[in-house]
Amino acid sequence: MFAAKPGRLIVSCQPSTPDSPLNAPQHMAAMAAAAEAAGATALRVNSPEHVVAVKAVTTLPVIGLWKRADGRGQRVITPDLESARALAEAGADVIALDATAEAHGVPGRLAMLIQSIHDELMLPVMADISTVAEGVRAVGYGADLVGTTLSGYTPYSPQQAGPDLNLVRELAEAVTVPVVAEGRYTSPEQARAALLAGAAFVVVGNALTAPDVAAARFIAAMEPEAGPLTAERCWAETFVAIAQVQATQGPAVREAAALCAGAILAGGSVHFAGAGLPGGLTSPADVFIVAGGGGDAGSGAVGGSVGKLALDAKRRGHGLIAIGSLAQARRHPDGRQLLEFADVFIDNADPAGTASGVTGALIAQALKVETDRLIKAAGAGSDRGFGVQFPNAFG
Repeated sequence: MFAAKPGRLIVSCQPSTPDSPLNAPQHMAAMAAAAEAAGATALRVNSPEHVVAVKAVTTLPVIGLWKRADGRGQRVITPDLESARALAEAGADVIALDATAEAHGVPGRLAMLIQSIHDELMLPVMADISTVAEGVRAVGYGADLVGTTLSGYTPYSPQQAGPDLNLVRELAEAVTVPVVAEGRYTSPEQARAALLAGAAFVVVGNALTAPDVAAARFIAAMEPEAGPLTAERCWAETFVAIAQVQATQGPAVREAAALCAGAILAGGSVHFAGAGLPGGLTSPADVFIVAGGGGDAGSGAVGGSVGKLALDAKRRGHGLIAIGSLAQARRHPDGRQLLEFADVFIDNADPAGTASGVTGALIAQALKVETDRLIKAAGAGSDRGFGVQFPNAFG
């Protein structure tokens, strides 16, 4: 549907809020031109007025949407055919619409809207959804693309700070149309993870085109002790920790992934344990991953029952990967043993030098993604060989 380009990035050129100083056609047009110059594949633009301005300065396909009140007075993405027609007349190449159960609870209404856009406007439709069931329903009604845009914005979808990679993965397996990953993508690593999970394209908005949102993250991260504890501050501090781990532990993650992939291709499996017991190690090729801090009282990688099980697994010839605080491991007798025996030790300490469960979970997810990539590159199925589900990076 869109010209193939490296990265498959769609840039969302929309103001962060209606009262943003950037909420003007000329500003969105300038952002769109910059995105095209950088190599973006397509653009996502809100309102006919902004679509006209963007189409005047770029040659990229535009996914047009219009956030406006529906018949109930609720703000919905392209709620009706009138809105879609205005976007088409403005030059949109694809019409995006809200395909959630909340927006279209009346039987047949969504199907009629998609069919009308096809028949009367002769344009493809991108269905913005929040669950797999909504995506499957929209595709059944004729949607040409399905986007994870609204995950977290309906009360029945996962409420999390980061992108919904699980939804991307499940949608890619459930539908035959291209899956567009969208919603809270703030780093290149997350975008790459979405592609590896099965997305055909990734939409990035605020991280690229909303300097007010980006500036707020920087300010919160630079002055973490200032002001009350807020969701924005927690999010910013989390990314400080993640950025440090990504910068320093990338080689260790790749080394650990090679160990995991080799074990799976040899007929073994990978078993993950946090603060609980792992699945059974049944094959000589099995690899044991242990994560978590723990110290004197805990049961994670550094000390306690699971750390001792990890050392026992290594003594019996299994591969061993440990994720934990390097500084803490050096202070603890069991931790020093783990450092000596582990094939790979991945340090998940935050900038203050303490263990960070968020970055530990992110490392575990990154490790699984990289392992999947290596297995696929070897021509094997990517879903076999994991004895325990890896944790979600954002809960």
